[in-house]
Amino acid sequence: MINKTYFYSKIGSNINQIRKDRNLTIEQFSSETDLNLTKSTLSGIENGKQQLSLYQAFLISKNLDIPFDTIFKDAEKEDSNNFELLQPDIKQIENL
Repeated sequence: MINKTYFYSKIGSNINQIRKDRNLTIEQFSSETDLNLTKSTLSGIENGKQQLSLYQAFLISKNLDIPFDTIFKDAEKEDSNNFELLQPDIKQIENL
């Protein structure tokens, strides 16, 4: 299962890195684009604290001049800490 927290954190990290690669501060990116997103909202997105819509992701990719799917790079990794014990596993553990 994909971890939602990791998913949004990785998307935000990708956006942050690309923005910095373009030598844009968060203030510049917020004010010089047609995103209509505040500095606070962009900061929340980049820190993975705020979810973004597909439309916002599209606008961000357009304004960073990158392919849309670049924002989602490596965000689909599964959560290795999320697993389910099946009944045979539980019985085996109990018999140890």
